[in-house]
Amino acid sequence: MAQELIFAQVALPQGKGLLLDYLLPPEFATALPGMRVEVPLGTRKARGWLLSLSRETSLNPQKLRPILSLLDEEPLFSAELLELAHYLAWTTASHVALVLEAMYPGGTQPGGGREEVYLFPGEIPGVLTPKQQKVVDLVVLFPGQFTRREAARLAGVSPSLIGGLLQKGVLQGEGPMAAASSPEPFPPLTPHQEEAWQRMHTAFSRPEGGVFLLQGVTGSGKTEVYLKGAAHALSLGKGVLFLVPEMALLPQTEKRLRARFGDEVVLFHSNLSLGSRRKVWEAVRDGRKKILLGPRSAAFLPFPSLGLLIMDEEHEPAYKQHEGEPHYHARDVVLWRQAYHGAVALLGSATPAVETLYLTRRGKATRLLLPQRVGGRPLPQVELVDMRGKRELFSPELEGAMEETLKKGQQVLLFLNRRGFAPVVVCRDCGQDLRCPHCDIALTYHRDGTLHCHYCDYRQKAPGRCPHCGSPHLYPMGLGTQRVEEEVQRKFPGVRVARLDRDAARRGGAYQEIYEMFRRGQVDVLVGTQMVAKGWDIGGVTLVGVVRADGGLHLPDFRAAERTLQLLVQVAGRAGRGHHPGRVIIQTLQPEHPALAAAVKEDGEAFFEKELRQREEAGWPPFRSMVRVVVRGQDEGDVEKGAEALAALWREEVDEVLGPAQAPLARLQGQFRWHMILLDRDKERLLEAVHRWRQKGEVPRRVQVWLDPDPLAML
Repeated sequence: MAQELIFAQVALPQGKGLLLDYLLPPEFATALPGMRVEVPLGTRKARGWLLSLSRETSLNPQKLRPILSLLDEEPLFSAELLELAHYLAWTTASHVALVLEAMYPGGTQPGGGREEVYLFPGEIPGVLTPKQQKVVDLVVLFPGQFTRREAARLAGVSPSLIGGLLQKGVLQGEGPMAAASSPEPFPPLTPHQEEAWQRMHTAFSRPEGGVFLLQGVTGSGKTEVYLKGAAHALSLGKGVLFLVPEMALLPQTEKRLRARFGDEVVLFHSNLSLGSRRKVWEAVRDGRKKILLGPRSAAFLPFPSLGLLIMDEEHEPAYKQHEGEPHYHARDVVLWRQAYHGAVALLGSATPAVETLYLTRRGKATRLLLPQRVGGRPLPQVELVDMRGKRELFSPELEGAMEETLKKGQQVLLFLNRRGFAPVVVCRDCGQDLRCPHCDIALTYHRDGTLHCHYCDYRQKAPGRCPHCGSPHLYPMGLGTQRVEEEVQRKFPGVRVARLDRDAARRGGAYQEIYEMFRRGQVDVLVGTQMVAKGWDIGGVTLVGVVRADGGLHLPDFRAAERTLQLLVQVAGRAGRGHHPGRVIIQTLQPEHPALAAAVKEDGEAFFEKELRQREEAGWPPFRSMVRVVVRGQDEGDVEKGAEALAALWREEVDEVLGPAQAPLARLQGQFRWHMILLDRDKERLLEAVHRWRQKGEVPRRVQVWLDPDPLAML
């Protein structure tokens, strides 16, 4: 009797992804979907993911080649995660092979590696060298999360220095994910926290679970509600996924989780070695660790049963994968997994994303409000200072407040909004920028003296005078943190000043070092960008100064006002979190702007109502689905022709195509960039259009095409 043939569908990550059929040899009868396999591909070998097994194929079985080997003894992906991979491949206009590569640490490469020893603080003497102190600070912030090699790389020191600290007992080495101290008790909840918890508690008992937007002012105790929910999920024997938008927020969040839940907590992030990440993956899959904390990539960890999914600061753009496929958003993963497990999802923010508020309007999420700070502490006093017609960097109001604060021995945080800078022209006297008459988006200034709309390609010559007030004082935006730092030193000689921006943070361990110095009171004035705007809970900060609030308002992006409000509310929330009341001074050229007026009240309700109406009228998300297409290449003529050809194709298939036009950042890394925006009220029709094109593989000559469904970055 002839052996029955089994056919295997294999996803290969080569190129933009391949999906091929192979024969499964009888000796691999233990094969299951979710395993890695090695297969022949042309004249070479390739590694891929086994997606499915079948006794039928549409191809000629005689022409199918056999799988060469199995790389795993058991599946790495459950049926849930394989289903999720197919969902994300569709919604991100990507390929399932590329999604699986992103989901599993190390992709199709075989595992293995030596057993690693993790570092924990031991007995710390009074005197350490600066390099030794840097290592100790890192390990105190991330206990049990780094090996000797990893800690050396992050702190910028040699492994031998860490060896010396181990010998002296300053550090100790233990197995991965060692136990923490005994847990702290839970404090009583405030009335608003209790009300939110009761709504959540009911959802835990429903088969479908529930999705909640936990909207609370800064300092209102959202984390305590998260912890209460996590404790209940654990009592049900279920796992907890806790996401933060950036790695910089991990240390303080981990500290609070470990204080309550001890060794149930484990971290997962890109700074861990490949071996460490695989160990965490296995510990979660086997149920040995129940609480996982990490940034967006942690959303894929293989919990056998999820009870609670938390997205803190859910509005943050960092939750979207911008570079490299798939361009997924962690919110979509969280909502998909919540529905699959019948779990509870908590999306927390003081200033939620418009898309999340829209979910509550459609009945797909329930809003829970925390309108007051814990302990009755008042919200900081926020005031706007009109900088129109002024040339000084610091207004008299801000300079006077800084002098008064420093005399009291309290700390000052100076914030500069430099998010995603693009050259736009602003009037120094009336504060208005120059905008596209068709899209209501800031026009971008080009060196040839023209202004371009990078949505619809409208162009005009740069005027000599402001069209709003007639002033000749038009100037391109742009201000650096270094200049602000120098101005502080000039105005306040002898004051201890530090600067924290992306340039400063590139130095290994710099973020932790500066944070700890500021927390300990060793820095009087900290100058920073959005890195300091969220998560910091430092009681000594009583004054926050926003040096220039307008930079984000003028970006060529329909979300510019929303992002500005979110950032200002976050940074204002850093003031007055200790025993002394806080004060916030926001310097602006547009004091009447609705986003700034909302930031003063720390109340975005009216702003978001107006924003939703404007988006609906203009047809922007969430009322229409969007795909951004970027065409790039070495020759600008090829890029423009390729973009025009693609736009002509899609105009026949979707509601509207904006562009093509030069991208706001028209040239990057030696490549010219044009982009277009596809819009449609039917999301499935929009995705079908881009997938049809992708499957045909008809890319214009000498260019690359990049697709980003539901984009958050428009530069």
